[in-house]
Amino acid sequence: MSYESPELLDLPFDQYQRYRMLAEVADILRPDEQRLRVLEVGGYPPRLPRFLAHDEVIVTDQPAGDFPGYLQADGTRLPFRDREFDLVASLDTLEHLPADRRGVFLDELCRTAKDYLVVAAPFQFEAAREAERIIFDFIRVHAGYEHIFFKEHLERAAPDQVEAEKQLIAAGFHTLVLANGRLDHWLMLMAIYYFLDGRPEYEPVKARTMSLWNKNYYRSDNQEPAYRHFLVGSRRPFGRAEAGLLALSSREPAPALDLESVKAVIEIARLDSDRRLRGKIAELENLLSAREREVEGLKAEMEGLKNFVARLKSSLAFRVYSFLFQRAKS
Repeated sequence: MSYESPELLDLPFDQYQRYRMLAEVADILRPDEQRLRVLEVGGYPPRLPRFLAHDEVIVTDQPAGDFPGYLQADGTRLPFRDREFDLVASLDTLEHLPADRRGVFLDELCRTAKDYLVVAAPFQFEAAREAERIIFDFIRVHAGYEHIFFKEHLERAAPDQVEAEKQLIAAGFHTLVLANGRLDHWLMLMAIYYFLDGRPEYEPVKARTMSLWNKNYYRSDNQEPAYRHFLVGSRRPFGRAEAGLLALSSREPAPALDLESVKAVIEIARLDSDRRLRGKIAELENLLSAREREVEGLKAEMEGLKNFVARLKSSLAFRVYSFLFQRAKS
């Protein structure tokens, strides 16, 4: 399977990195290149079918939608039989659930998975929460709105990775943990993405930037410290697949977080905001100058009218008219 088609590479890096890792996990786990029956819970709008084009993929989520293989459903009450799917996955969904529903959600994933289960999320990690706060504030200041998903992340406690893994083990799964989304890369690229987002003139640049990163630097994103982690579960011991899975992410810590590049992006955004603000100020100053010229013109017209009235009042015709008018009144 090639993950480098233009339609995939142009995806936002954050989507590409998690869906590609899931697809690579599926390719390693599939027995003898067998076609898998896969369920993704919480994947609206569907993206996974594009990464697993040769598998049967069902995607469920709560919004209504008309997509092939998509079913509107509640992840805590899935309308499927026990162990109906070879692989069940949920990516960056667990953290959006209220804490008291996460256990039921994981139970449903375990119930419907015949062989394999993958749960990925930004679990509890203070550095990741601080990175989200930075991006939330960046979007609010730079773009003028509050990002609904980051706001939800910050309002709810992140899932506990240890507790989630314990729940999978209790349900009979062997587990592995994989790092995905190296944190300093994630922070830098999120700043770049939302700096370019929402401005039509920057859309081609945004797509090229995402494609460049996804094609050349995806591998470097799968190491600690990571924004998210994949919990990979198997009902049987992983056996020879374990080495392949562990090779998907580096177990060696990354070098010290490279925050200078992030600061550079934020400084560029600040300068751009300043430039746009100066442009708006210049536009308003030009408008004010035009209005001042209009006022001066009106003043000149008013002065002309005053002079005309003065001349009119001093004319013989006006004096005669005034005399006759007063006589008529008396």
